Amino acid sequence: MRPNQKSVAAILGLAILSAAPSAVWGANKEWVGTSSGTWTTGSNWLGFDATEPAAGDSVTFSSVLLPVIRTSVTLNQNRTIASLDVFSPHFIVGPYSFTRSSGAVLTVSHGARFGGENSTTSLNSFSMTSNTLRVESSVTLAIAGSSVISTTGGMTMENSSVLNLSGGSLNLAANSVHNMWKTSTMNVNGGTLNLGANSTLNVNENATLNFSGGYNVTNSTLLRAQGGGDIVGASFIDVGNGGTGFLTAFGAGSSITAQSNVSDWGRGAGSNAVVEFYAGTTSAVSALRVGTVDSQATMRVRGGALTVNSTLEAGGGTASRTVNLTVQDSGTLTLNGTSTFNNQADLDFSSGTLNINQNATVNEGARIDRTGGTMNIASGRKLIVNGGVYADTTTGGQILSSGASIEVKGPFARFGVAQYFDIGNGSLLVESSAQYNSPASAITTDWASATGTVTTATVRSNGRINMGVLRIANSGGATVNVLSNGRIETTGLTVGGTGTSNAIINLNGGFVTVFGIANLGSGAQMTLNDPVGNNTALGQVTQFLVDGTLNMTGNAALFTEGESPAIVVDALSMTGNSRILMQPGAEISINYGAASAPLNTIRGYILSGFNNGAWNGSSGISSSAAQLDARLGVGYVNFPDAQFGSMTVKLTLQGDADLSGAVGFPDLLALARNYNGTGRFWADGDFNYDGNVGFSDLLALARNYNQSLSLEESASLGESFASDWSLARSLVPEPSIITSLLGTSAVLLGRRRRSPGA
Repeated sequence: MRPNQKSVAAILGLAILSAAPSAVWGANKEWVGTSSGTWTTGSNWLGFDATEPAAGDSVTFSSVLLPVIRTSVTLNQNRTIASLDVFSPHFIVGPYSFTRSSGAVLTVSHGARFGGENSTTSLNSFSMTSNTLRVESSVTLAIAGSSVISTTGGMTMENSSVLNLSGGSLNLAANSVHNMWKTSTMNVNGGTLNLGANSTLNVNENATLNFSGGYNVTNSTLLRAQGGGDIVGASFIDVGNGGTGFLTAFGAGSSITAQSNVSDWGRGAGSNAVVEFYAGTTSAVSALRVGTVDSQATMRVRGGALTVNSTLEAGGGTASRTVNLTVQDSGTLTLNGTSTFNNQADLDFSSGTLNINQNATVNEGARIDRTGGTMNIASGRKLIVNGGVYADTTTGGQILSSGASIEVKGPFARFGVAQYFDIGNGSLLVESSAQYNSPASAITTDWASATGTVTTATVRSNGRINMGVLRIANSGGATVNVLSNGRIETTGLTVGGTGTSNAIINLNGGFVTVFGIANLGSGAQMTLNDPVGNNTALGQVTQFLVDGTLNMTGNAALFTEGESPAIVVDALSMTGNSRILMQPGAEISINYGAASAPLNTIRGYILSGFNNGAWNGSSGISSSAAQLDARLGVGYVNFPDAQFGSMTVKLTLQGDADLSGAVGFPDLLALARNYNGTGRFWADGDFNYDGNVGFSDLLALARNYNQSLSLEESASLGESFASDWSLARSLVPEPSIITSLLGTSAVLLGRRRRSPGA
């Protein structure tokens, strides 16, 4: 009964018949506190029979102008009533305060209501069980001490009401819906809020639920901020830690905040957490663990925004429990601390934005699946796929954030993209048998496309990159390292090509394979370095394989170093000042197949590098080693076949017609057969690239006779050469050859002994 419903008789304190109890509700009892503050003293009650309330009675603690003497009430025995209305404060003696003695409990079979605008009611070590609990507008209900306040039905907090739970417990009924409306506030500061099984607490319409410490949403309950409501934990907010729990932010302006310590959303075997953030919500937590220690967890950012300010750990159990994290419906997940995705953790990213502002690691058994949206990795930060999986099936591709890095490592690590994954000012590392894959049909991938960008990509230790067309340093700068059995395989390769391009590609015991056309343009520099011992000790080969045409233009350069680097192409085209520098052991294989052998073309490239009889290294196929040692030359041999024709180009000794690495009788015989011939090539004895076989070629062979690339000279050179030449002469008797030899052999041998290598 509200104050304006009081009869004049009641105001005057008269017991009249109209106040007699009804058949359903019993009497209406109003507290006046005449004799004491004790509940069981009948004279403290104003009613039909001036006795304490009985079961079925409605009880009112009024704020109207009644002669209320005491507002401090003590329940000293268990009592049951139908309903409780408290309107506080009293205009004379202040707000009502309830306590108890002897463990007494008040049972309210229908409902308890606390009203009185701008009033406060205190429950201090009080115990009450009520069907419903209602805190009306602009009212404060304080629960303190060892109070135990329980409901068997729903709780409602109205506009601007406040519930301070500083001690004891507030136990809200199972299988019920509890609501905090509009700007109401519940402060859990020292007391305990218990939600019954399968119950829901809605924090609605700019209401706020504050926890001074941590809180665990469990027992299959749902805690929901909606319509602008806020749930704030000064420490952690756990969900399903040791049980099952549901946490939701729904509706524009709603939020969930855990300000410090680690929040666990699903932790421990048998645990299950479901956390969802819908459109218009903005939430933040400090450190977060999701689905750890064999628990099951689902976290969905469904159009809302969630920020994790410190570390994130997801998954990690040994059992096959699912840990699903989802960003969808244009949601935003921001990870400001180090993030780790462990076994069974799966982040599905279909739209919206994923911001990685510290290093994020995807370990074995975990994965990130991206089907849409935008992923931003902050400058200086890394996405590390460490035995896990990153699968990107978007049709629009991805551009790595400026200054960010991707690392893929471990034998089970897979980084897969359906389209391009461009790298500008960033880096890529693939190592330890990990794989980076994109289909052959993918749009061209760019590394350092724009002017001013700088990219570093490293593939090593059996790491592998398989992709469609790759373009390196179209206008920017890039360093690509392929080391220790690392592999890059593409369907097409373009390196450099503009005035601002600066591309350095280092192969050191690694492979670059192009299943198509490879273009090395201006600003491109590739070095094949095959250190001595790599092949034997590590089984490594340094190889640049083009299953198509290698086009070199502008000032593109290809250098060879070390033991046996190999360049294998179907065709070779060199224009401008492009160049290939050969070193001992390096080899170019041209597998021209059923086409015509490009003998004249290759000799032309070599002649460009051997300009005016000197190895200038400025264009064509050249050699700095040959520039330092006149006994060396770049040889080329054709191996014709109707279907599988090929050519080999190597740096070797002049006179090594068959590219065996040594100069001996077979080479002498080849020269003898073609002596004084025109239209000839290296294998015929043309060692100075003029197309003829003559005295200068014979002189070059004689200088290196019985030598190998180790440059060890035979002690019996003169006798051996003369004897072998006699044999060659008998096999190919040509008087002109004999005459030339007899007139010059002594001179040749004399010069050789005086100046080896001259």
